[in-house]
Amino acid sequence: MRPNPYTWTLIAWLLLLAFAVANGAFRSLVLEMFVPPLPAHWLSSLILMTATFLVALALVRLTRIQRRPRTLLWVGVIWGVLSALFELLLNRLILGLPWTSVFADYNLLAGRLWIIVLAMFIAAPHLAARYLRREAIGSREPFLVETVPGTEGEHEPSRLEE
Repeated sequence: MRPNPYTWTLIAWLLLLAFAVANGAFRSLVLEMFVPPLPAHWLSSLILMTATFLVALALVRLTRIQRRPRTLLWVGVIWGVLSALFELLLNRLILGLPWTSVFADYNLLAGRLWIIVLAMFIAAPHLAARYLRREAIGSREPFLVETVPGTEGEHEPSRLEE
């Protein structure tokens, strides 16, 4: 029996949630002792985005959803919406922060990267599937380079092939 991708989506998101909380604690307790708060935020965001990609990679491998683009999109949207809701509820209802503070993390112009982290949550399943497809066909091109459908494996003939 193949695992249900949506059940694994929620399990993976809970894993990411636990990692994000630990990552935030690491930023506050360790990183900010050595670097100013904003660069610590950037590094912490990069760590979380990397972890998100790795979890998406594991999810795509485990559930074999890479052949279903719509499912990949929904997995990403679910992760993004759950993450945004959790962040908003935690900051507003539990920590009691004012809305201005809650939405300050969405301000790219102030150097805050939360909106990019959310974009990574949404894009990670698709990027992971794309990476795995490239790995499967043995492509040496970077996995973000777009190829024309139907031209995979085609190449310019060498002089020996002419």
